[in-house]
Amino acid sequence: MNIIILKIIIQFLVVQGLANEKHLQIESSHRVSMTEMSGICLRGNEVVIVNDKDNLLSIYPFSNLSGLASLVIDLATLKGAPKDLKGQWEAVACKSDGSLVLLQESPARVLNVSKDLKSISSVHDLIIEGALSKTLNWHKDSNSLGEGIILGDSGSIIVVKEKDPVQLIEFSQDKKKKTAYKRKEKDFKGFVKGPLYAVNNWSLPISYLKKIKDVSDIFQHLDGSLYLLSDQSRNISRLIPGLSEKGGSFLVEKTWKLPKRIKKPEGFFLDKKNRAIIVVDSKKVRAKGNLFITSPLF
Repeated sequence: MNIIILKIIIQFLVVQGLANEKHLQIESSHRVSMTEMSGICLRGNEVVIVNDKDNLLSIYPFSNLSGLASLVIDLATLKGAPKDLKGQWEAVACKSDGSLVLLQESPARVLNVSKDLKSISSVHDLIIEGALSKTLNWHKDSNSLGEGIILGDSGSIIVVKEKDPVQLIEFSQDKKKKTAYKRKEKDFKGFVKGPLYAVNNWSLPISYLKKIKDVSDIFQHLDGSLYLLSDQSRNISRLIPGLSEKGGSFLVEKTWKLPKRIKKPEGFFLDKKNRAIIVVDSKKVRAKGNLFITSPLF
């Protein structure tokens, strides 16, 4: 069978399957003492949450998410911090050694926080040049840029662009390097000094736009599969494994609908029980909770 026809058939069947979304339930809700949360990750037995508006990083025991943080860090006070830190934090990735990688939307860059959480060890601008910049509308709207980050190998990262259009973008310090995402976080070796350049991208097919109107975050499961969180569509999506080294499109295998109580979801991860731990963007600590743990996806 012609490969193009086979791809069309597979895409059609997947889109049909997306119509049967499983509805997730809320297992527990928590009042976290932080507002305008935008990113979250698991750091050992702790949860790390980043604030969008301010330069705040908060850490909570995973066993006790309600109430005050066990540690609050003002990023601007860390050794090596840039002088122009003004919020716009969108995501945080936790490395296995305890260090962190932070994604800032505007200016578009990533920062490495040391494992003792006392210094910013390096800062890297995200650069998109030439025709790709125009294709991705990268400079059109500073509020529709990077929303989530996952770590590849040898300094390669994948950043998810929120919308207009939704994209997965690979950044590397080597302009000619295209790795096709397939590594696990434990293989991430960090960066050397200098900017990160866009070297590859994968777009969301038009047929999926009604199901995934935007993307708030991206997460890599322990099995290597990738998941997307959508605010406007209020769902979590699992991608079909495999991102082509040649770029192109990424396909969605399955979606799960979020409970109505979870409004403005901004960051998430899946725990070992495959439950979604979700933080929401709110200007005040909601009485009904601003961090939610859902029923298992599978």
